[in-house]
Amino acid sequence: MSIVQMGLREILRRKTTFVLATIAVAVAVGTMLSVNASLEAYIIRSDDLLARKEVELKERLKVLQDEMRKATLKLSFNASGFHFRPFCLLGHTARPFLAPCHNRRPSRKYGETRHISGK
Repeated sequence: MSIVQMGLREILRRKTTFVLATIAVAVAVGTMLSVNASLEAYIIRSDDLLARKEVELKERLKVLQDEMRKATLKLSFNASGFHFRPFCLLGHTARPFLAPCHNRRPSRKYGETRHISGK
């Protein structure tokens, strides 16, 4: 007796079990195919949504950049190009600002603390 004949005799002997097993396999395959199809549809929808949002973001970014350019032009410089005129061209002298206590050294060493006790 060959393996094929033995398999066929087993199927004929246990018909209900074979039918139930075949149905279970068919349901499993159908479920996997439907899940795969729904995931592919989700990927397509999300890619379309991402492309639309990217276009909207680029348009909004252009509007915001234009608003920023207009706002910085009111401040007498254009920050988008970083073209600043130096003070010497405006007639100002190029003196650095020095605070009155600039040359004074601290009276305590690094790490010392002054306590409130007055000592």
